[in-house]
Amino acid sequence: MDGALRLFARRGYAATSVREIVAEAGVTKPVLYYYFGSKEGIYSEILITAWEDFKALMDGIERAERKGGNGLVRLCLSVYDWFEMNMDLVRLAYSIYYGPPQGAPPFDFGAFHRLFHGAILRLVRAGIRSKALKCREPEAMALAVLGAWNGIAQMALAAPETGKKAGKKDLEKILRIIMAGMKTG
Repeated sequence: MDGALRLFARRGYAATSVREIVAEAGVTKPVLYYYFGSKEGIYSEILITAWEDFKALMDGIERAERKGGNGLVRLCLSVYDWFEMNMDLVRLAYSIYYGPPQGAPPFDFGAFHRLFHGAILRLVRAGIRSKALKCREPEAMALAVLGAWNGIAQMALAAPETGKKAGKKDLEKILRIIMAGMKTG
């Protein structure tokens, strides 16, 4: 799966052949077909595994935050760590989601976004209920947090082209500014 993911991220789904996948992985075609059935099967397994991993991350953070803490910042930084550790997956997802059709099997990439946005919104609302946050527009605040996260993530993806790599420290600074505004109302 790692070899296929590297190739899909670098060359695109449509341009990657089964022959290239098995060469990259150091296995034979029968091995790929036995475990995954096809190129589509390995692609689907990569995305299903990533989705399950992401959901587990989100569930773990939200469970911990129900016990209290600085949830929004921790959530965003944890998801950013996941993003950086899965850069090939992110590049593949972006190329399929935003690029031209590549004949890849359908996958709901928007589910990642909806899950993340929903967690941010729940934590903002929980902060308002506990009176730790004084903002009156939880939806707008959740979008501000998500927008900051997306901006830094986009800069990290574009780093080779821009020469400037934004990162986790930049994200944390921006989130602290947003949090300060939400705490004062």
